[in-house]
Amino acid sequence: MLIESIPKSLAELYKSLLSELKPNWKVEIIIEDYNLYKLGFVDEIPCSLKLDVSEEEISELHDEIMNMEISVYLHEDLLYKNPLNMSEEEKRQYRELKKCEKEYDKYAPLEAISSYWLQ
Repeated sequence: MLIESIPKSLAELYKSLLSELKPNWKVEIIIEDYNLYKLGFVDEIPCSLKLDVSEEEISELHDEIMNMEISVYLHEDLLYKNPLNMSEEEKRQYRELKKCEKEYDKYAPLEAISSYWLQ
């Protein structure tokens, strides 16, 4: 799979997140046209991100991120409850929910990879 014409910063972000979440995936950044950047036609160096993975693996990544989102927002009402009014069990669930929310927020940008694949 090749994701073309994305800014270098985005390609680096995707590669970094994938190296953490899917360390066995082969991900390569390919610089497209550095001269466009040097001449001032674009703000960032245009790149492509080459993923040596199957469509099934992309689909699994999408499902994994969706499951992270579901686990956070399934009980989001707890996030808005005043901690002073929580039971000990609710406080424990709240801490776990915040941990899940942090993980989802970190990996949520990878959802775009499945969007590129669907095009």
